[in-house]
Amino acid sequence: AEQALRLQPIQKDVNFDLPEGDEIAQCTIKAEKVGDLVGWTVRDGIGQLAWALTGAVESLGGALHLSTRVRRLVRKHQHWEVVTRRGTVRAPVVIANLLPQTVLELATVTNSDDVAGLRRLGRRVADGWGAVMWYLGIEDHADLPETPHHVELIADTGAPFVAGNHIFCSLSGRDEERAPNGQRTVTVSTHVDMQRLRATDPAPLIDGIQRRMRQTLAALAPEIDTAVVHALPASPRTFARFTGRHHGLVGGIPRRAGLDNYRGLLPTPSAPGLHLVGDSTFPGQSTLATALGGLKTAQRVLAS
Repeated sequence: AEQALRLQPIQKDVNFDLPEGDEIAQCTIKAEKVGDLVGWTVRDGIGQLAWALTGAVESLGGALHLSTRVRRLVRKHQHWEVVTRRGTVRAPVVIANLLPQTVLELATVTNSDDVAGLRRLGRRVADGWGAVMWYLGIEDHADLPETPHHVELIADTGAPFVAGNHIFCSLSGRDEERAPNGQRTVTVSTHVDMQRLRATDPAPLIDGIQRRMRQTLAALAPEIDTAVVHALPASPRTFARFTGRHHGLVGGIPRRAGLDNYRGLLPTPSAPGLHLVGDSTFPGQSTLATALGGLKTAQRVLAS
């Protein structure tokens, strides 16, 4: 791996990153085949999204405080006091990657128009989705692709793409250290209508969705389903408990045809010095969309 990292691309204007110092010793190298092409891939050391984001923040002079849950947001004069489990931070502007319901629980928003706006947004988010999951451990075998693999499976194309009829399945790479030796991890997800979930006893509904998820997996990806050795279910309740998402809501506001989706096209503060980002703000769902929304909000804050 160390020798491979000394090589330079022969093409011009290629952007790439290199590990430094002790990171090089953590790297591994192996041949990978994609279609008819075979190449050498250096893994580990760099390239992990979370650490890349951390490095970007710190390189710009920011600081990351892990395990520092925010307990309150208190508006005082022209700044906010962010009260955490490890002390209080003062800031003129707060950008919160939170659902509007959580902001209303944490922040002292006193203006009635601001409160009404957050409540309206919260109602739109509440009409959206939750996630039902399976976290699987499977025995590795020759019929599985070597690299990380993602498949979208639909049991009945004429039925709604929710509730186990449509699932998204992600398989870890063979060289990823996410499972015991000889095994790999799989995450399987589907959407559940939160209005439907709130209107009934959630336990049998979730149980039925999870059974259908496994049926869809068995019918369309038997090479994964037959290899399962460990299975952990999850529901919106799980997301609420472990991620703090209000009622386990995910995915933001459902997107429908029409101009209403563009209501939040320009980033505006939810209260003086308080901005929301994430999947409940424009442009909404997906990692790319939320990143773009965050970028636009940051630009608006810096320009103000």
